[in-house]
Amino acid sequence: MNMSDISAPAIPATGPSRECSESWLSDRDAQAAALVMELDRVLPPSAGLLVVDEGYLDLSRWVARRKFFRLDYGVHGPPAEAVVVRQYQQHRQAGADLVLVAWPALGWLERYPAWNALLLSSAESVRAGDGFVVLDLRPGPRTERERMQTVGEESLRSEIGRLQTEIAGIGKVRQTEHTREIERLRALELIAQKSLEQLTRKCADLKQRCHQLELLNDQQNWRLRVGRLIRAKVSPVSRLVIATGGDDALLELSPQPGWHFPQLPDGAHGGSPADGFELVTQIEALRERGATHLLLPAWLDWWLAFYPEFRDHLRAVGVPLVSDADALLFALADKAAPESPTPMPA
Repeated sequence: MNMSDISAPAIPATGPSRECSESWLSDRDAQAAALVMELDRVLPPSAGLLVVDEGYLDLSRWVARRKFFRLDYGVHGPPAEAVVVRQYQQHRQAGADLVLVAWPALGWLERYPAWNALLLSSAESVRAGDGFVVLDLRPGPRTERERMQTVGEESLRSEIGRLQTEIAGIGKVRQTEHTREIERLRALELIAQKSLEQLTRKCADLKQRCHQLELLNDQQNWRLRVGRLIRAKVSPVSRLVIATGGDDALLELSPQPGWHFPQLPDGAHGGSPADGFELVTQIEALRERGATHLLLPAWLDWWLAFYPEFRDHLRAVGVPLVSDADALLFALADKAAPESPTPMPA
């Protein structure tokens, strides 16, 4: 709006003269009434007014009819410039379209240069009167070129919005396809993981089975070798005592029914010996019954070191026939024959 209807000189640099100030103070209510009437005449009813006057003017009639704002002066003197700028921006956002700076607040235009620059940069028109300044902050009428530029900008924004919406739709479709592909791959990964776990378990079972078969094959080969050894060294009428460790199948290696060593009274395996003296007692009882040979599998040769009483006694009553990686075979002296120590195999 052009405020040419309010005639006034240029903005005063420091406020009105002393004579003007005294006149303004002596008749400020009349001045305020005249100013309100003038503003009412030239301003539309929707215009909001921001008053900067340190509380001197009586604008109650204006407040009753219009949007009215006022910068707080503060009880301890002029506020800091940052406070003034902040209040000004808040009132602008609330709807202040015009700023009325009246004496004695005209000095604020010099005291707060940043606020003054902000006012002038936003004002479409400025008019000054005797002891006041009015700044119109509303945008002026637009030219046809500006209107066309605005229409072009709005059209461009609309097209950009449409493209953004279209791109967002394409993105959602692709995101959905991507999500489905990820779910499919995860399902395949889960299937592959389960298959791998099954194969791993099968491999472990096969390894265990192969190990068992290897052990069984080793045992069978050992029995074949030891069986050939016994047939070569032990006559068919001899009585063989075998340290079976509880394996009854080893008794079948003897040409005659073999005996466990050590054993219980009923002939069953007697378990692990308590000490070397028990083994000596056992071997003597078996010799009494007609035992002629003793077979120690290689995995029990530690008895000779762990049970020295048994080792020494075996030297006296036994003759080593075979000592290899499979077994130790001793010929036991007849119970009636004299006993003499025999060197143990290394």
